[in-house]
Amino acid sequence: AVPGPAPPQPATLQGWLTVTPQDLLLDCFLRRDETRATAVELLEALDLSGINAGFFVAPNTLHLYLPWRFTGRAKVFRDFLTCPPRPRQATPWKGDQTIHIKTNIPARSDVMYRFLVEGYNYGVNAPIHSDIVGYTHRRWNKLNCTENFGWPEGWDAKTSNNYATGAEISQYLSKDDFVVIKLTAKSFFEVGFAVSAFLVHHGRGADFMLTSAIFHSDSDL
Repeated sequence: AVPGPAPPQPATLQGWLTVTPQDLLLDCFLRRDETRATAVELLEALDLSGINAGFFVAPNTLHLYLPWRFTGRAKVFRDFLTCPPRPRQATPWKGDQTIHIKTNIPARSDVMYRFLVEGYNYGVNAPIHSDIVGYTHRRWNKLNCTENFGWPEGWDAKTSNNYATGAEISQYLSKDDFVVIKLTAKSFFEVGFAVSAFLVHHGRGADFMLTSAIFHSDSDL
C-alpha cells in the first residue's frame, strides 16, 4: 500500500531551537483586526517573492486573504503517471480484472478533482478514454454522496464518463482513507495508459501536491 504524505518533522536550529510548521502560521494575526492588514502585507510580499505563502496559513484558507496569487496557480498534471506492465497474477483469470490508481488525496480534505485516463487496452482491443470527478468534503465519509446533500432525487449522482470501451472507471476510499481511481475490464492482458489530473478549484485543492501509484490487483486496496 502507498501511505499518505508523512507529517513534516520539526527542524532544530543551532542545537537548541526547535521550529515546527505550526510555529510559522500567521493565522492568529490574521484573525485580529489590529494585525490583519500587516499580516496580509507580509503574505503578499512572500507571494511576490516567489515563496508559496500557503505554508504560513492553515490549509485551504490562503484564498481568503490572497484571492489573486502570483505563486498559486491551478494545477493540471498532464500525463503525470503511466501504467507499468501488468505482472503475472497469483490466481488464474476469472471474470473482470481491475487496476487501481492510489492517490495521496486524503478523505475529508476538501479537495475537488478530475482524473482523466487515456490509452489502449489490448486485452479487449479497445481505447481507454474515461474521466471521473470528486470532492473529498470535510463532512463526508465516502465519495459520490453529493446527491445526499441537497439533491435527494439523485440527478447529480453520476460523476464519471466512459467515452470508449477499453475500461470502466470508478472510485473509492482505500482502507487507509485515500482516494483511489479504479479501472475495470474483462481483461488487462496487455494495457498501457496515461493519467492526467485537474486540481483547478482555488481553495479546494488547487495547491495540493499530488502523488499517485498504480497497482494491478483484483482486490480493493
